[in-house]
Amino acid sequence: MRFMIRIALLLFPLSVFSQTELYNFYKLDTYNGLSHNQVSAIIKDHDGFLWVGTLSGLNRYDGNSCLVFRKNYSDSTSVRDNSILSLYELPDGRMWVSTSAGACIYNSYNEKFDPDYNGYLRSLGLPAAPIFNIVKGNNKRYWFVYNNLDLYLYSAAEKKVVKFRQNPTGNYTEILSSIKESGDGKIWLLYQSIFAAV
Repeated sequence: MRFMIRIALLLFPLSVFSQTELYNFYKLDTYNGLSHNQVSAIIKDHDGFLWVGTLSGLNRYDGNSCLVFRKNYSDSTSVRDNSILSLYELPDGRMWVSTSAGACIYNSYNEKFDPDYNGYLRSLGLPAAPIFNIVKGNNKRYWFVYNNLDLYLYSAAEKKVVKFRQNPTGNYTEILSSIKESGDGKIWLLYQSIFAAV
């Protein structure tokens, strides 16, 4: 009996201190500021803001409230359309915003949207063409996948661009469908094979 009491006393401190962190979960919806409940994209920027793309505007959540960005037809520096499709982090505190009416570049320093995304791409040394996906990697590296499935690496630290080519073989065409850079710097590419009729 004494043995059981000693073991219980030894284990008691472990049970008291096993959960030191508490997590609070909150629901973000139209009742507390979100512009629409159908969410198409979410990203956290370098300032810690949570950006939520919806069918009815782009929302910036600061942990307490939402600031909604919508298309303003009398302002050429507003978001291009209210229907947000995707969001990607870019170098220099900018964000790629894909909408139903095309892409634009959000500049966090002046809180304006630039519809000339091709000019932005050219300023980085990248080709001016529609983008399929942008992935932020390690050490200020950004991977750009174009709609024609060309893959480019932009290093913000070195201000350098490298193009990677795909090599289709035989009657099958392998297209890049996803890319991710792991914490140890390895690049993971997911290809999809499509049969090409001759």
